[in-house]
Amino acid sequence: MNELFHVLDKFQKISDEIHIFLDSLEDTSYIQIYLGTVIGLKVGLYQYKSVSEQSSDLNSRFSEPRYLINFFSVGKSHLPYNYKDSSILEISQPVQNNSFGNRIYELIQSQIDSKWADILISHELQVYSLEKILHWFSSFKSLFTSPCDSCLSILIFEPKVGQMIPPLIRIEHPENKSGSGKETYCLHPACVA
Repeated sequence: MNELFHVLDKFQKISDEIHIFLDSLEDTSYIQIYLGTVIGLKVGLYQYKSVSEQSSDLNSRFSEPRYLINFFSVGKSHLPYNYKDSSILEISQPVQNNSFGNRIYELIQSQIDSKWADILISHELQVYSLEKILHWFSSFKSLFTSPCDSCLSILIFEPKVGQMIPPLIRIEHPENKSGSGKETYCLHPACVA
């Protein structure tokens, strides 16, 4: 199993509400990840073969495929209510992302883009950086059910957005990287200031 599938398998075991779909098991160009019926994340991939300098045989110098991330796209989950399959599935047709114009998903998209830029500075393999993004993204499974850590409300009117929104800002808890307790703060944009 290559690194990407290991990361996806490990991520999917976090919760039975995480569902992962690949466009192809052999030449994956995108992944669609759904946190139940709440939110989805499409990850565009570029696959390449890394070269092993230690092998003298030209055919064995190419190791398993590695992946670079082309893009992230956040949108509403397209899973039907009570979807239960818990395996990583191959799909032949991409699900269209119809969240364009939805400010809630656009604001989450900007957080993912910013977080990805910050993570890339660490110069890790992108597949391991993807694991960090996915772990952080999993905090959105409670997007419409967890109250804001500041005002304790779930929905408030956000004048800059012009609509009622949930606490969609996710900030990692600096002291809690160990996995015990609360790992992220959930805040409304107005409550961050």
